[in-house]
Amino acid sequence: MTPKNTLPETLETERLIIRVAHPGDGAVFNEAMMESLEGLTPWLGWVSPPPTLEQSELGCRRAYARYLLNEELMVFSSSKVTGPLWEAAAYTGWIGRCAVLRSASGAAHGLAARG
Repeated sequence: MTPKNTLPETLETERLIIRVAHPGDGAVFNEAMMESLEGLTPWLGWVSPPPTLEQSELGCRRAYARYLLNEELMVFSSSKVTGPLWEAAAYTGWIGRCAVLRSASGAAHGLAARG
């Protein structure tokens, strides 16, 4: 028997949206990665060379499929106030693999955690 997902696809507060990566999210994910490359490259080998838009879209599609299979959780966080994606994080076995951050002004910062 396949286990059911216990987390909803979207968590929402007054100011924040945290949701599972979906097909179609590749462009916004790629943009955030491109703006955060300098901070991410020392931590994450897969960002060099930078992924193409198509590779980012494929990654989002795979992440959604893996979420449905309870294999991985890739989430995007955004502010209802500032709008753009400011964090992306992937978890496998409850260990965070990466994060792409933007400040409230939209300036990109990189942060990564090794699992």
